[in-house]
Amino acid sequence: MAQASADLTDIAMSQLVEQVLPFRSSKYLEDFCEKLLGEGIAAPADLLRVSKEALETKLSTHAAFNFIEMADAMTLRQSIDKAGKDTSAGAKPAGLARSRSPPRRARSFSDDRNRGRDFCQGGGGGGGFRNNSRPRRDGYRGGFRDGYRDRGNFRDRRPPPKRPQEKPELWAAVEGGDESRVQQLLAAGKDPEEKFEGWTPLMKAAEEGQVECMKLLLEKKVDIEASNRKGRTALSFAAAPSDNGSERRNTPIGTLRLLLESGADPKRRDERGITPKDYAQRSKPVREDSLAIFEEFAHMM
Repeated sequence: MAQASADLTDIAMSQLVEQVLPFRSSKYLEDFCEKLLGEGIAAPADLLRVSKEALETKLSTHAAFNFIEMADAMTLRQSIDKAGKDTSAGAKPAGLARSRSPPRRARSFSDDRNRGRDFCQGGGGGGGFRNNSRPRRDGYRGGFRDGYRDRGNFRDRRPPPKRPQEKPELWAAVEGGDESRVQQLLAAGKDPEEKFEGWTPLMKAAEEGQVECMKLLLEKKVDIEASNRKGRTALSFAAAPSDNGSERRNTPIGTLRLLLESGADPKRRDERGITPKDYAQRSKPVREDSLAIFEEFAHMM
């Protein structure tokens, strides 16, 4: 394996993929090279750093590689292995050895986009990948992922930032404690359980201590045990509301009591196995006022 790596030091990745995968389109090869580069595979020798099994496992578990690309990567690896064996046996590596004629310039994928320069720039006679990493004071030279975006060599593959989700009208009215608006929206047929970022209006009413808004929602027979993405219910947020930015919210005793009176399950556990009372006990400092309410309803627990 070491011998094969040494024989490939002057072969560019762009040249390798063109020779081994001539049936693929230039657009496919460009994207394929970018994905390999994203995994730190910038030159043929990089494919030999791990065993075939480890390389296949890495690519098969990586979301960016489909089964065709994974098969092509393994084909590249196999061609390099074969070239290394041929070289060690005294033969020139088929398809990969340089001819005596002047080396031709590898086709630039970027020519298709009229960028005026090779997609793959670097040493090795036919273009390759330029190492954009910068040396640090401690001697470490970063991988090929470091800095390749900020030099503009390749397309930024990061997903665009998500636009903030707009709060539903009813949810926003509950948050602001606008009882008349909540009543108006419910009368107009607004969904009393429409979620915002996984939260129902009842959960928000519980956390904000909006007792009257909660009563209006309960009149609509909303699911009192509805949970958010982490399995927390309205009772859980009433027992130990989340912090309001950097400020600690006061315990909303009114909504906590109303939920227990309405039959909310104090034994309900979230996805981590934590009950509403547990949240009150684990809060720092402990929410003694919340625990006192649970003691009043001890017969339910």
